[in-house]
Amino acid sequence: MLAGLLGALIATAILALVWWINARRIHAQYTSSAALDEAALATARADRVRRDFVANIGHELRTPIAAVELIAETLLAASDSPDTVRHFSSRLQEEGDRMAHLIEDVMALAAIQDAAQSAQLRPVAARDVVASAMAGQSMAAEGRNIEVSVGTELDAEVLGDAQALTTAVENLLANAINYSAPGSRVSLAMSIDSEADELHIAVIDTGIGIPAEEIDRIFERFYRVDAARSRRSGGTGLGLAIVKHTALSHGGRVEVWSRLAQGSTFTLCLPLYHGDGFENLSEPKRPGQPSQQAQQAQHGVPSDESVVTTQTWPDEED
Repeated sequence: MLAGLLGALIATAILALVWWINARRIHAQYTSSAALDEAALATARADRVRRDFVANIGHELRTPIAAVELIAETLLAASDSPDTVRHFSSRLQEEGDRMAHLIEDVMALAAIQDAAQSAQLRPVAARDVVASAMAGQSMAAEGRNIEVSVGTELDAEVLGDAQALTTAVENLLANAINYSAPGSRVSLAMSIDSEADELHIAVIDTGIGIPAEEIDRIFERFYRVDAARSRRSGGTGLGLAIVKHTALSHGGRVEVWSRLAQGSTFTLCLPLYHGDGFENLSEPKRPGQPSQQAQQAQHGVPSDESVVTTQTWPDEED
């Protein structure tokens, strides 16, 4: 376990170094005098992201590292008590898993934000993404006695990275399960917006909901509406950031509806693929009105000020 901890710390240092190298690479790409102002802005932004990343990752690792140190001390002091050793060994495993999940999510987010990922885009069947995501969260749903249902399956395809899309939908399912009451239901719906030429994958829960003032921040890295609950469930605070950047890298966006004590609906909106070649996905399509059909069908909510919709675009700094 201590070796695993050391490995996690080394991996974190490597990721910080990679982030710094990327920041310097951005600066190197803008060396002409005509682009000097743009280069300075890009470099400053990259440096800020690097500093924030290092600070955040350090903060997130501090808690499990402190827990590991305390548990190790307890184990040494109670080496003659098998029951105590078993109990704290289990706790040690939990903290190790927590650090491993954090590193995995950081690496996933870094990979999504790497422009080279676009070379891996291929036609992906929506039903395969949904099936894989549901399979990945089946044990979590069973453990909380939550029924996960899927509506009509579609034969639609999108152009993208199958693994990244599956991870995004699985993260939305994981949140829906974690923030729903045991014995409740989580629904997953697929639909086509013909006007916008988009596939919509909606994850709908009847859980605790999100305060309106928090909506604008939920996609930030390491931001948690309920930090204590997120930590208890093993959340890293990166799940929705991964969803956001996956959507953007596929030319799409994420829409959110939520109401306290009634639940939330997260809709992943992606351009449809019609087998007509590999188009440029660097810019998402902007439909005239965000779709709320899936949310309103589930919750019976009228289109008024109580409905909160969030869209994310690539010109955001985060």
